[in-house]
Amino acid sequence: MEGKGRHGVHVEVLGEAAQILAAIDPAPIEQMVSCWSSCADRGGRLVLLGVGGSAANDAHAVKRHFRQIATHIEALQPHDNRQFGADRPHQRRGWETSSSNG
Repeated sequence: MEGKGRHGVHVEVLGEAAQILAAIDPAPIEQMVSCWSSCADRGGRLVLLGVGGSAANDAHAVKRHFRQIATHIEALQPHDNRQFGADRPHQRRGWETSSSNG
């Protein structure tokens, strides 16, 4: 990308993004959505459980994607608003403190 003007870089980056998106097989995504919808139809819930940074990703997925967009799927995260506490195992404080306030 060196030696190109700003316009050239943007065009190249967008072209690469389009290639990546075109290479994604939509079938597994459709299967996952179908599975989640089937679970919701039977009264089930989607529980996302992450530790550390993954807890923050899970919290975002639950709050943004399921509670605001896919509202027919009940989703929850046990560490709701506890992303920092969920990082305790990575801080060598141990799993036994991952859900505590101390």
